[in-house]
Amino acid sequence: YSKSHAMGGISYGLRDKNTINGVNPASFSSQDSLSFILDIAFRARYVHSQSLQDGEHTDPAASVHHVALQFPVWNYFGVALGFQPFSQMGYNVTNFENDANLLSKIGNVRYHHHGNGGLSEAFIGVAFAPTRKFSLGVNARYVFGSLNYAQDLYVPNHSLYADLRSDTRLVVRGLALTGGLQWEVDWKESNKFRFGAVVEWMPFLQAERRLEVKQVYLGSSYIVANNFLASTHRISYPLKYGIGLLNETPRFTYGVDFTMQDWSKFSLLSSPQQYGASYSLNAGLQWVPNPTDLRYYLKRVQYRLGFYYSQLPLRYPNYALSEMGITLGFGFPYRYTGSILHTAFRIGTRGTTSQGLVRELLAEFVLGISFNDIWFMKRKFQ
Repeated sequence: YSKSHAMGGISYGLRDKNTINGVNPASFSSQDSLSFILDIAFRARYVHSQSLQDGEHTDPAASVHHVALQFPVWNYFGVALGFQPFSQMGYNVTNFENDANLLSKIGNVRYHHHGNGGLSEAFIGVAFAPTRKFSLGVNARYVFGSLNYAQDLYVPNHSLYADLRSDTRLVVRGLALTGGLQWEVDWKESNKFRFGAVVEWMPFLQAERRLEVKQVYLGSSYIVANNFLASTHRISYPLKYGIGLLNETPRFTYGVDFTMQDWSKFSLLSSPQQYGASYSLNAGLQWVPNPTDLRYYLKRVQYRLGFYYSQLPLRYPNYALSEMGITLGFGFPYRYTGSILHTAFRIGTRGTTSQGLVRELLAEFVLGISFNDIWFMKRKFQ
């Protein structure tokens, strides 16, 4: 979430009574009784793609990143529910026919491959803290969305050949469970050391393959297929494991996360993919000069910094792609209410231009607010 984004993406050990950590459900028991948290964030991103074959492309986008609500239901139980992104897809590749025979007979044929879409998830989770130092949580998640793969064939003005525009749309639905734990140790005065762990399991994930095909011939279009259900497939999503260590003092919070997922047996539309094991390493810190300062506001501001590195699951061929970047941000508290305005910046790079691949330069800005208030309390004074 917004705080995690600015700290390199660490989340397994984060436990804050004023913000929501939607990654580890064990953190849902962290807030005070009678309080509730509403967390909303918006994201703007700019992707600059480079390729030796296709040159450079840019892709700006903006969207709501997440909406979540968290509240206690009993002395040792906390509940959270909300909406957040699960994955995103986007590419745009153009190439031309290089067969001399086709070029002489038909002309300069152009192929255009582009895709977009993504998956989102709605979740509800509960956490149980039998002691102040230990918490267990589970998230039930519903994953949904569509992925659009389009292939366009453009033929120069020709009396015998038509343009072909084909769109394959995968409508995906699935159910997932995320289990998490957090264990805290006080090893020095006002110094908390916390261990966090998460396991993500998706027992059901199904995709409908729908086709839309259109021919364009000398200015006239002919619809061959329109939202045609071609097939249904069950997708096997690999288990995801993550562990994190975090140290927290009144002024400093710093930690590291490690995530592992084996994609070697993953298949899409009954077709094996060139995937392998993926892992990510995230590290981040937060510094607050003086959290209780009554005179200087800037001493209560939360200053955040982070770094991340990921080996992506895609192999081409037997070449592992990676992603890395740095993050920074600020948390601006609103008076002494517990509400916080978050900002997070991320700059990173993914992929490579060697071997005919694409390298992406990413810049992202997240603006969020954690609204913290008290409910079910009758005020004595208005």
